[in-house]
Amino acid sequence: MDNDIKRWKPISHIPNKLYVKEMVYNGGLTIKLANDKDENEIITIYFELQYAFRNIDESYHLRTSFEVPFLLQDWSLYISMKGDFIDIFNHLTYNIYKGKLVNYIIVTSNDIIEILAHEDAKVQVSKKIIS
Repeated sequence: MDNDIKRWKPISHIPNKLYVKEMVYNGGLTIKLANDKDENEIITIYFELQYAFRNIDESYHLRTSFEVPFLLQDWSLYISMKGDFIDIFNHLTYNIYKGKLVNYIIVTSNDIIEILAHEDAKVQVSKKIIS
């Protein structure tokens, strides 16, 4: 697999390990992730416009875990401008988006979520107030 995967740190305070609390597609794609060490800390990632997304159970993503083993280490957010998902999408669209896509990759202990987008995601961190 040809890729250029790099860590993605869209804002200064991003915990190392995250897990998926919620993923909702309603025109835009909203993914809520919780801090592995503090479940009250929620990271919300919103893609107003995405071209494609997929979610594969991490245990079935054997090829990726073999070819890109660092994805399963102590970090959850990555970006890439190359890779299988982009290649498949470019093939399906006759390359009209070639060179314009970013593959956002979210890796948790249970999921590998990939989102193809052209615009930056909106990211915010919030604390759930417990009463």
